[in-house]
Amino acid sequence: MFRPIDTLQRSRGIAFVGNYIPRMCGIATFTYDLAEAVARQAGKDQPVIVTAMNNRPEGYAYPDRVKFEVRQDHPVDYSRAADFLNFSRVDVISLQH
Repeated sequence: MFRPIDTLQRSRGIAFVGNYIPRMCGIATFTYDLAEAVARQAGKDQPVIVTAMNNRPEGYAYPDRVKFEVRQDHPVDYSRAADFLNFSRVDVISLQH
């Protein structure tokens, strides 16, 4: 469905899904840089959150922007992440792969 531009500018929040720092890979760096740039533009009234992908059981010491973690080898985590995002009141999700 088409949404006028002024409606998009008043979205409730923005979420990013992907690898995230301190994980060491290009996608993690890109997702971090993109999320931080969007957060600066969005301002404090529009939350920017991250669902991070873990490639090791112990995960990572993520910054506060990361609100949910997915263990990449655990299929149930993907449906839990979808539930989390559906209940997080975000209007936009950017998936980095």
